[in-house]
Amino acid sequence: MKKRPGNPGLRGKLVEKSIEAFILAIETINRLSIKYRVESFCYLMCNAWELLLKAKILDAESNPKSIYYPAKRGEKRRTLALRDCLKRVVSDDADPVRRNL
Repeated sequence: MKKRPGNPGLRGKLVEKSIEAFILAIETINRLSIKYRVESFCYLMCNAWELLLKAKILDAESNPKSIYYPAKRGEKRRTLALRDCLKRVVSDDADPVRRNL
């Protein structure tokens, strides 16, 4: 079996997707022909940060279930939102990094 290059596992996939979302956000904001480029940039940049923070949480806790909300009966499992990921990674409300994000 061939070994795949890049980052293995869920954490690696999240990092790779985060990088791709970041690059796409930069490409979108630089493309003048798109009407909603600022909105698209914000969406993609938030997505990139969320994926990166989830990878950081997985790296710290090494439990794949740590990026999910607690399961509710009869509902699909949901992953953490950007705000909740940020609360876990940067716990201080007054931290300038958290406030900027």
